[in-house]
Amino acid sequence: MAITTPAGASRRDFIRLTGTLGVAAGLAASVAACGKGSKAANKDGVITAGISYELGTNGYDPATTSSALTIAANWHTMEGLTDIHPATREVYAALAAEMPKKIDDTTYEVKLRKDAKFSNGSAVTAEDVVYSFERILVKKLPPYSNFLPFIDKVEAKDASTITFKLKHAFVLLPERLSVVKIVPKAVVEADPKKFTYNPVGSGPYKMTDNGAAKQVIVFERNDHYNGPYPALVKTMKWNIMPDDTTRTNAMTSGSVQAIDAVPAANLPTFKEPIKVSALQGFSLLFAMFNNTTFSNVKARQAVLYALDYDKICKDAMAGLATPATCFVQEGHPAYKKAKTVYSKDLDKAKALLAEAGITSIRMLCSDHGWFSGGASRHPGEPRGPRGDGQL
Repeated sequence: MAITTPAGASRRDFIRLTGTLGVAAGLAASVAACGKGSKAANKDGVITAGISYELGTNGYDPATTSSALTIAANWHTMEGLTDIHPATREVYAALAAEMPKKIDDTTYEVKLRKDAKFSNGSAVTAEDVVYSFERILVKKLPPYSNFLPFIDKVEAKDASTITFKLKHAFVLLPERLSVVKIVPKAVVEADPKKFTYNPVGSGPYKMTDNGAAKQVIVFERNDHYNGPYPALVKTMKWNIMPDDTTRTNAMTSGSVQAIDAVPAANLPTFKEPIKVSALQGFSLLFAMFNNTTFSNVKARQAVLYALDYDKICKDAMAGLATPATCFVQEGHPAYKKAKTVYSKDLDKAKALLAEAGITSIRMLCSDHGWFSGGASRHPGEPRGPRGDGQL
């Protein structure tokens, strides 16, 4: 969901943000190098945003970080050989000059973008690319190595060409290359800890404040960037605001120009000239069970048949959500309706509980919409731990 102010004459209204803001990554996608053909009015302006995620504790190193906020920040400051467009989900050549060239079923070559440089002014070389992949693959660093098990070797053919040898044919190579962000070998090896908290990349922005001291991440335009999605403004400031009320107040008071993760209950708060946008996303309600008391699959199925999904979507999400029938929404290219789609059926739920030997059930729904549950013990079962832990 996006909350933005329209273009205008004032400092905080200088630009119309294109696209849709979602969670942290969505905010990153829309506020940064947002795309070809954008009509930003002031290239020397400042975007001030409020972002809902906490700052992680493991820094910004793209080989190890898994925090939503740091990953979103890295999308602005770093590039993969390929990247995936945040709105269209189409893969495109980023640091690469063009899409990977297939030599045979298990060999591909990638040429670097001409004159590509990191934000410190040093040239991006094939050696940097090999290093960026090897530090993940050789050490088998999670979670990113899990996306690349098909890669056998990464080699520098020359100063600007990289060869990928695969263990077997794999058609999604272009998409998966986007997982690895390319870093300068010399900078990382000189001081790994410094790099972790003050990263250097080849993206459209460079980070000038990591947010640790004042909870505000600051980005400045990377003047060395020569890729397809240049920075639209000179400066971005991300105020870290995990509290919903604080974030909402910042938007309505005009102290920020964009926020993400807007609670449905707060939507009536926003009036013109603030624009509210929403698109179907990937967030899913899920259930987590204490398997001491929910060891029988029928008991877990019973809970899923007991939930009123239409009511959850209407009341908890102000009608903006729809019951899921697949991991992705209808209309998505990968949509395939699940074999079993749960809907409210209390008679079936009761029957399944009886078959599972559950005599009573206790459920808890948090204010974030997550579901957790517990149940009484089976007849004769020793008393076990409570099953009502919040997700």
